[in-house]
Parts: sequence; structure tokens; C-alpha cells
Amino acid sequence: MAPGGSQIHDHVHKRKHHHKNKASAKKPTEVDPMVDGESPIIEESDSSHRRPSLGATEPTPPSQPATIKTNGITCIGDYMITEQVLGVGSFGVVRLGFRLGGGRAGSLSPRRGSGDENFCLQREKVAIKIVSREDPKRIEALYKEIELLQQVGNYHPGIVHLHEVYEDESNLYLIFQYKSCDLYAYMEKHGRLHEEVAMRIFDQLVDAVSYLHENGVAHRDIKLENILLDEETLEVALADFGFATRYVAAERLNKWCGSPYTVSPEIIAHIPYDPEKVDVWALGSVLYTMLCGQFPFQAETINDVLRKTKAFRMNKFHTDVGYSSRDLIKSMMNFSTDKRMSISRCRQHPWMRFAAVARSRTTVCLDSPASTALEMSWSHQPTAIGESKSSGEKKSPR
Repeated sequence: MAPGGSQIHDHVHKRKHHHKNKASAKKPTEVDPMVDGESPIIEESDSSHRRPSLGATEPTPPSQPATIKTNGITCIGDYMITEQVLGVGSFGVVRLGFRLGGGRAGSLSPRRGSGDENFCLQREKVAIKIVSREDPKRIEALYKEIELLQQVGNYHPGIVHLHEVYEDESNLYLIFQYKSCDLYAYMEKHGRLHEEVAMRIFDQLVDAVSYLHENGVAHRDIKLENILLDEETLEVALADFGFATRYVAAERLNKWCGSPYTVSPEIIAHIPYDPEKVDVWALGSVLYTMLCGQFPFQAETINDVLRKTKAFRMNKFHTDVGYSSRDLIKSMMNFSTDKRMSISRCRQHPWMRFAAVARSRTTVCLDSPASTALEMSWSHQPTAIGESKSSGEKKSPR
């Protein structure tokens, strides 16, 4: 059990799926507060390997196999779609699936009971995101996300892999890499994380975001729910590239996007922002949350969270958080973007050197001899803020 292994409480609605795969699912909740009269919130390792550069690879067009139903089994291409729901959002639903390994629906007839279990255990799990084609703007935005994922997702282990894309007359089917839970669900189960666990997770995150920035891509929606996790190995995959964008140096972006608990103050204030520094701020917020068991600007309402963030009224650190950890978080969450740490400087911080060592270990201690009860609570489920992901983006010169 991790330090303060209390459950994370949600006072509005309890999450139904503790092992939800968040391979791009947004929560369906929509909120519409105003912050100081501003725009409303809209839901919407140090690697030793050489990182390949992202070229102008043409996106693979979706194949169009017919959805086959036989013997009570639904298949699309080489994948079986189950009834188990991993996530639900305004886009549609994410269901558990299995790779058939060359088998076809017509040849599948697993029996109930132990036969069904053996049938599933022998096949690779996947997460199948099913999106209705009814909204043309949403589909257009989704194609952009697919193109970006096809260019970055299969080149780095810390970014969720998009295996294949299928479509029929009614839906798009995105076949994603499967992870057993997201970081939100993991912290619901374990509470505030032991520092060594946080190190292993965070080192992978920084490595993935560093790779994105090296190739001119900003994520812009880094949060607990978008960090997929294998509970046994603690292997991480960054997911949901709906707000991700390409950028070049000497540009500032204007799109108001992100999530209330990890959004940077310059976005809230509608100040043209450096997309890299926005990601660094969000990473610092995630690290604070893992080590402290609460959000850095936690408050009773979303409005209060945003006001505290904009005014930079950060909550106190947990007493067990050491100097090096605090220094890294403060550097990543510096209110001044000019003084805020870059991702490359983050990788050179002394705490990150210890994190690289922790990541290399085959085992990790999950218990702390001096754990204290600490719960993570909020009155609103974390949601995305900003314009619709299908809306256009304005860029302004630095």
C-alpha cells in the first residue's frame, strides 16, 4: 500500500470503472462556469536509444471492412469487440477488444464458461474507440488526431500506440494499445504515491513529452486520466491527442484548452503562450499530485481552481515531500514562463537522475514506513476546458 493509501473521493459521481482505459476518452461531464468574466469552460528515462525524427509520413487511410456479427460475436477486421465498456465520452464509447490473430468471425464459436475465458486469454487485448460518423466536424478533427498519432505513436514506447483504424457506414473504429488503468484510477486505488513509484512513472512521462517537443508537437492536455498505466510493470503511455498540435519556434498559440487541474495560468488569462511551457506546467502539476495526493490548486469548485491557478495560490506541499522534489516542481510550475523550466532542463535536474535509477530497477517498494492518511478529493470530476477540438486555431508570432 502506498503512503496514505486512502481512496480518492469524488463528491459528485463515483467513477464506475476503476480499470478504465483512457486511450483518448474524454469524460462526458460538461460545466459552464465563468472565470472573472472570461470565456466559459467547455467540456469538450533518459533513453539510450536514438529517437527517430518524424518525417512527412502520409497517414494510413482507414480500411473499410464490414462489421460482422456471428454467433453473438461482433468483429471489425481482425478484432473482436466485446460488450465491456472501458470508457464513455461525448465522442462515443471505448470497448475492450481482442486481436483475433488471423481468425475470422465466421470461424469463432467460443462456448460460455471456461471456453470463453480461454478464448480471451489466448488473444491480445486492445481498446476499441467507437466514434459515430454523424458529426462531420468531430470526424474531421478525429482524422487530424489519427494522422498525428500515426506519425508519433508508434515511434516511442511512452506514447499510446494506434494499431489500426477501420470505418463502416456508421462508425469509425480506432484500435488502441491496451493498458489496465489510467493514473487517476491508480491513485484512487493506492492514494498518494511512494516517491520511487512516482519517479518511475514521471521519468517515462518526461521522456515521452521530450520526444514530442523535439519533433515539434505539443500535447496540451496532460492530466491523470490521459496517462495510461500497466499496474504490474508501471509502464506508461501518454494518450488522448485531441488537443495536440504541431508548432514551430517563434510562435505563440492562442487556443484556450487543457484541463482545470493542470492548465497553466497564461492559458486561463488568455495570453498567447509557448506550447512547450504549457506541457511543462502540466507535468509539474502531475508530479505534485502524485507526491502530495491532491492537486496543487485544489478547491471546492472549478471556478475556484482556475482563480487560484491564475493568482498562483498553490497549496502547501505534503510534509514528506523532500527539497529536491519541491525544487523540481517549483521550477516546472514557475508563474513566469521566461523562468519556467524547459523540458530539456527538467531532464537534467538531480531528482530526474534519481528517477532514471528508479526506473531501471526491476522491483519497486510500494510501502512507506511513515505513511500518513491523505485523501484526494474534489467537488467536480476533472474535465477538459477550451474550444471544441474540431475548432480552428489561431497562432501569433512571438
